[in-house]
Amino acid sequence: MRLEVWYKVNNDFMSEQLILIGALATQAGVSTQTIRFYEREGLLPRPKRSPGGYRVYPVAVVAEIQFIRECLTAGFTLREIKPMLRGQSHESAFDCKKISEVLKQKIRRIDEQMESLRTIRISLSDLLSECGVSPNAQTCRALDTLRAGGSVKNSGIRSVPPQPEEGRRGDTPE
Repeated sequence: MRLEVWYKVNNDFMSEQLILIGALATQAGVSTQTIRFYEREGLLPRPKRSPGGYRVYPVAVVAEIQFIRECLTAGFTLREIKPMLRGQSHESAFDCKKISEVLKQKIRRIDEQMESLRTIRISLSDLLSECGVSPNAQTCRALDTLRAGGSVKNSGIRSVPPQPEEGRRGDTPE
């Protein structure tokens, strides 16, 4: 549902298109819980309220939510996204040089993760080659290697997944 609000600025009447949270969620392709989450995290400003107490948002917030989702898909954390949003709306010092450095750092991290995954893949392939050597599951050489802390231990496989870099990754309740 769209609302049109009229207000007076310098003796001129202005209007603003506002939408309710459900319509915003539908247009942005997220849930209302995600919108509330982004508000709590400071990514979106607190909404205005209708006379009935409903949250109402400027239509432009749809583009902000889509921007947040694109950034999350590209691997940015909420902490990294927040200054980029401020840069769009408040003309902060978040310039192209700064985003270039952030992107280079992201690429370096991805390269490191890819190298680690290649090493893990090689170790798992080695384990797989040991499967089927013995017909008895009780003497599976792959399991024996894992139990003994063999080659996989030195490959970089971690028993606990690594934590996301700097801040939360953006897991939203959807």
